[in-house]
Amino acid sequence: TSRLYYNYINYNMSFTTLQNTPIEIDLLSLVNDNGWTLNGNTATHESCNDGTITYNEPFIANEVYDVSIQIVNISGGLLNIGLGNAVVSYTTAGFKQFTLTSTTATPYLSLYSNANCTVSILSIRKQEADYDISPTSTNTIVYSQENKKWVSFVNYNPDTGFSLFTNLYTFKDAVMYGHTDKVNRNKYYGAEYDSRVNLPFAGNGTKTFQSIAIHCNELLITTENGIKTSLGQVSDLVAKDFEQFILDDGVTTVSIYDREGVSTANFLRDSNTNILTGDRLKGRWTTIELTTTTEKDFKLFKVVLKSQVSTPAE
Repeated sequence: TSRLYYNYINYNMSFTTLQNTPIEIDLLSLVNDNGWTLNGNTATHESCNDGTITYNEPFIANEVYDVSIQIVNISGGLLNIGLGNAVVSYTTAGFKQFTLTSTTATPYLSLYSNANCTVSILSIRKQEADYDISPTSTNTIVYSQENKKWVSFVNYNPDTGFSLFTNLYTFKDAVMYGHTDKVNRNKYYGAEYDSRVNLPFAGNGTKTFQSIAIHCNELLITTENGIKTSLGQVSDLVAKDFEQFILDDGVTTVSIYDREGVSTANFLRDSNTNILTGDRLKGRWTTIELTTTTEKDFKLFKVVLKSQVSTPAE
């Protein structure tokens, strides 16, 4: 006798998709007895029990998702892969690739089958535009012919490019751009960017990070939560934190942020606890992302980090 089961699984977990990065979903922890059984990364459904697997965390409505699934075998029915009100059905085996776009307010991903079938791969990722112009996007990796290695990431994403002597030129949408423009600095393909540099610091043992000194001809601050430690702590420094002294003639007030070209600031605390009174920043390493919105041609000479060996009492 056939039995009908619609078991919707409610697990407290979430799925996050990064730009151009697929996620592999572990079916083992997400299935109840509704005709589905699992062996490692393979899910098998028996036609005796119609059944659905539904993922608890919703995806984003009106976004386009690339989906791929390996149907090892299927007979006597169909397999539905659904995202909210968008559904794709298969009755034949093979590796399937397709897109799903749901208009449901909170679309959930689900698998339904009334067949004898086996699936071994389920991968889903949000489809991105050709290039992302958000300030935090990193789309292009840069290769140095001179150093024979990959050296950096940049935000802009050209169609192609070339260098001529010391000048760099790229093409986007059939338009050529020169990257030595002294007027429109940090402007790529119509989008404005900030200058950013991410610096890693590491040492022997666990350190308590105390202060930073930046040798630069312009004031550099950190991005929001731009300071991260190996212990998962985050913090940041704004312009006020680098203020050395204030000049005031009764009419005009001027803040001075450096002494002879060196800007210094004491680190604040971990913002997960309290950025003013919380835990001190410590760890085996830290990364610090510096930025400036200036359009000037600034020169960064060096960054000095002051720290001391951490003790349990700190």
